[in-house]
Amino acid sequence: MKLSRLLKARALRYRGFYDLAAFHAEQAVQLYLKGVLARLGLEDRRTHEVRELFSDLFMNLTYLERPGGGGGRLRQVAEAAAR
Repeated sequence: MKLSRLLKARALRYRGFYDLAAFHAEQAVQLYLKGVLARLGLEDRRTHEVRELFSDLFMNLTYLERPGGGGGRLRQVAEAAAR
């Protein structure tokens, strides 16, 4: 996850800037989800909606876990992410 954005969000939260903290936390989640989707070899979604990114990830993981759905690729991505 984009650690610098999370650290910035945490610092802003402790200083009482809750709206800015939420903004930076959401940015970190968006970047993380887009990174996971990119590692799965999926096209880059031009969206800023976290809900849509989670939906894309869920739909593609569901497909990849099905027999014959490319589970080998999912396993490769999981192993690479664990390193």
